[in-house]
Amino acid sequence: MKGCLKMELHRLFRAKSLWVALFIAFCFVASHILQIVLPYAQENVALDSLRYHSFHFPFSACMFFMGYDMYGWQGEILYRLMPLLAAIPFANSYFCDISEGYIKNLQGKCRKEHYLIAKYAVTFLSGGLVMSVPFILDMVCCMALLPTHQPVPIGVFEISLSYSALYYDHTILFILLYLFVDFLIGGLYAVTVFLGTEFIANKYLLVVFPYICVMIWQLLLQMLQISGLDPVELSNPAYESATVFRCLCLFLVWFGITFFVFFIRGRRRDEVV
Repeated sequence: MKGCLKMELHRLFRAKSLWVALFIAFCFVASHILQIVLPYAQENVALDSLRYHSFHFPFSACMFFMGYDMYGWQGEILYRLMPLLAAIPFANSYFCDISEGYIKNLQGKCRKEHYLIAKYAVTFLSGGLVMSVPFILDMVCCMALLPTHQPVPIGVFEISLSYSALYYDHTILFILLYLFVDFLIGGLYAVTVFLGTEFIANKYLLVVFPYICVMIWQLLLQMLQISGLDPVELSNPAYESATVFRCLCLFLVWFGITFFVFFIRGRRRDEVV
């Protein structure tokens, strides 16, 4: 099992597609820092002498984390692109292993069940990394440029978030909680490709498959007037419907379906050793 997992991890971090997906996400981070964070950092310097004035306070790094920033477009667009970006690094690797004969070369080196578990785990990891690492980098940059005091709910800067009490009282914990949520949802985006492997025989269409699935799911939710189950909104704490409980429920169902279909069908495939 360890040998299969090590081999798949080695393939993941050598894949150019992983770094391409991260580079695209990092472009959003750079745009957010340059357009949103830096101007407020410069304004902090101008207001430094008025730091304790009742109407002026230093802007905090916690207020401008891209994961829920209300003042920039970068986070919202990135959340909506994540079903596509999370699938780019490694999601179609299973199909490529079959079509290119890679699996047959594993005969005698890796048991079928071990290969399938390792493939699922590393694919999940790839999607989680692509979704969470850019937000981690953005938070680090925000903390480097702005002070990290607790955000102050005053005037136009008072925002409404899920678990807003936790946001204002324990902001770093709030951010870490949603970084974990983003990691889970990013991983689920990536492993959704395994469902498409059953009927799509094109590695490029497979990468787009999670994005199409999310769009169809959102359309169904709108038609049925059901709220609180959109994975894009659940990953973004700026939405009132974004709660950790709903995310975990969705995760358990989504994980169960993708893993069951992938593992059971994978064991029956003749192409798999």
